[in-house]
Amino acid sequence: YRWARNNIGRSGGTVYRLHGKPGATDLFLKHGEDAVADGMTDEMVRLRWLAGYVTVPAVTRFVWMPNQAWLLMTAMQGQTAYPVLASRTEGGLAIVDALVGLLRRLHAIPINECPFNSDYAFRLSRARTRMDAGLVQVGEFDQEREG
Repeated sequence: YRWARNNIGRSGGTVYRLHGKPGATDLFLKHGEDAVADGMTDEMVRLRWLAGYVTVPAVTRFVWMPNQAWLLMTAMQGQTAYPVLASRTEGGLAIVDALVGLLRRLHAIPINECPFNSDYAFRLSRARTRMDAGLVQVGEFDQEREG
């Protein structure tokens, strides 16, 4: 494989696209530490569950160690929407339509089949735990969230 760093996104982790190996599927490798590793663990579990309902990247390998995680998954066909949306060209309408279709499929999944919880009570509790642990850096808030 050839490796290319992917700098689009804000997960806080490191993402590489592995490509160009004859006869092999392109892959993405993500690496993260601390809270990013925890988020990658959640991502892996959700990808495996969602695979029964919608097309998602296949998790090829997942490795978790204290404070670190690596997630290797297959690349999906197509291109990222970011450059089109950032350029504000007419192609953005097709992307919005595709996202609407995906959201319809996601919202069609019966809620009683979803094993995950991310309601406001859960999120507020998680935020309080992070604040109490000193993990919230108030000085890093964006302008909208200052104060």
